[in-house]
Amino acid sequence: MGFLRAACAGVAGASLLGFLLISAGIGWEVDVAMLRERVFVVSVSALVCGWLGALLAMASPAARREQFAWQGIAFWIGTGLMLAPVSGLALGAAALLVPIALIGRLPHLRAFVVQLGAISHLLPLAAFFLFPINRELLPLRDPIPRLEVSGEAISEGAAVSLTRPDVLLIVADTLRADAILDPRTPTPTLHALRARGVWAEYAIAPCNQTLPTHMAMLMGLDLEKTGMRSNESRWPKSGQLEQEWGARPIAERFREAGWRTAGVSANPLLESNPSAEFREQAFTDGIEAWHGMQRVDYGESLATWACDRTLLGWLLPDNRYTFMLKRIFEPHLLRLARTNYQEGERALEVALGIHRQLLSQAHPYFFFLNLFDPHAPYMAPPPFAGTIAKPEAAPPGYGPLPGAEFNMRVAISDGLKAGKHASEFAAEYAFLHDLYREEVAYTDWLLGRLLERVNASGRPTLILFVGDHGEAFGEHDNLEHRWTLHEEELRVPFILAGPGVPEGVQLERPPELVDGVRTLLELCGLEDAAVDGVNVLTERPEVLPPGEEPISFMVYRATVREGRWKLIAWVSYGEDKDPQAELRAGEYEFRPLGLYDLESDPSEAKNLLGTETAITPERQVVLQILAQRLEQRLKQDLFPALEVRALNPKQAAQLHDLGYVGSSGPLK
Repeated sequence: MGFLRAACAGVAGASLLGFLLISAGIGWEVDVAMLRERVFVVSVSALVCGWLGALLAMASPAARREQFAWQGIAFWIGTGLMLAPVSGLALGAAALLVPIALIGRLPHLRAFVVQLGAISHLLPLAAFFLFPINRELLPLRDPIPRLEVSGEAISEGAAVSLTRPDVLLIVADTLRADAILDPRTPTPTLHALRARGVWAEYAIAPCNQTLPTHMAMLMGLDLEKTGMRSNESRWPKSGQLEQEWGARPIAERFREAGWRTAGVSANPLLESNPSAEFREQAFTDGIEAWHGMQRVDYGESLATWACDRTLLGWLLPDNRYTFMLKRIFEPHLLRLARTNYQEGERALEVALGIHRQLLSQAHPYFFFLNLFDPHAPYMAPPPFAGTIAKPEAAPPGYGPLPGAEFNMRVAISDGLKAGKHASEFAAEYAFLHDLYREEVAYTDWLLGRLLERVNASGRPTLILFVGDHGEAFGEHDNLEHRWTLHEEELRVPFILAGPGVPEGVQLERPPELVDGVRTLLELCGLEDAAVDGVNVLTERPEVLPPGEEPISFMVYRATVREGRWKLIAWVSYGEDKDPQAELRAGEYEFRPLGLYDLESDPSEAKNLLGTETAITPERQVVLQILAQRLEQRLKQDLFPALEVRALNPKQAAQLHDLGYVGSSGPLK
């Protein structure tokens, strides 16, 4: 019993000092307190220090002479061990001579310390399960970029005007087209924007992933001309698209014509991809002031602090200790809550800061903004949280929010991989979809704050609002995106408003995203033959001419549509067999996989290639026409001319964190 009391005394001393270290903030330079995680680390380390202190106390001559000395010496050693990584064992010993003497002389104090140490054994569990989770808004680490004041004399023609308006291109990541038309989702900002402009029930994204879609938009090219397929795919080199097609970034076109240019991206992929090391085509070309939102690896920050400031961190190999801590915390809130919670407000803070600078100049501006919401995880902040996805309606067995959101997505993903059907997760899909709707409402609010500033400026402003791809919630047995070229992953919003744009007009034909880019350029008098797409404000023929039909790509897949008909085909140059092989243009495998009548079957539930009786002579003609259209477009596919891409560690880590690495889509 004497040894147990000594161990409790050692744990008490180490725990008390650990809390003092946390309170003093010694060695902690991260933006948020992370009190829950640091208390856990310190209390576990205190257990190690306390029990080790008791073992060392056994060797003390004083302990053998007097029973009470066990507690005092263990208290001293345990506390000194806790302090050693900070300022040395000697300081710990000197600072605790008085408490040790009191513990040795006062029986009641000895008993209290022992009881405190016994209770301290529960601190790791209490910290992990009972301490509140910190979800505060993360402050910006990097300063808002400064837009240099132009020294040029601004002529009357160069100033902002109805014919040279400000241009605002806003892309909401992972926003389904039907999400902003859903009466259950309040989107007053987008409703008002539709009323003052031209809009479509949906537009067609060129890809089901972020990077290829942004490359197509920001270069003004059909996706096959970029050669991209996914976030991990081959990437065009700097200058390669200009050499092949005469294409240049649209920001560069605006800048050369006298517009000031700026960009803000909340999606970290647009910041770290592409790679300057491999001279890849950049998204920032032509943009004077660019800010990419960088995610802080809080798991790494905690592990570094724990390795440097605790005895346990000293004793265990750094990589092993770091791995343990990340396994304990990262699946829940280091990555999910702190990285994504109120993320849109940080992006908005930067956007408003840059916008203030743009308004101080007489030049018109081109401003690109990527909002990462409502990308998973679906974690809308108050007052939006709980307005659509009622906590009491959550499926049981997943714990409280926001951890339940993560647990549901993991359960669905694991279940689908194990061969389960999406219908077995109907309740989970429905609840996640409601959480997603809250994120859409939050995105609309963020947009409203920005447009308030834009409208208050009184300057003529062209606004194009789109999504980059959609999101699946059980359709075709999938969750999130990157899996298929079905409509839930390709249909995105499209709203255009501003000078020269009629009000309250719905487009009859779904546009492509590159159509919006071309329309912006033409409205600003920057027509260019190297820009693909068509102006959505001009008359479009009933049947699009060859080369203008909507087309989308993903890994080993391509889709083309004509009116009500849609074809999905397998396309491979052999890269599935040998990723490092030298590929040749035109030498690809082409195999129709699905034919759908979107008019009678908008959910694509019936593949008309799936039954022999379904292929009527009329449909066989449709299939041949669509296949010919797709094969004609593949003649300008740049994919085989691109080099195999080597991701650097940062790119690979970000893609992994967002769930993309190794998950680009089906192989067959």
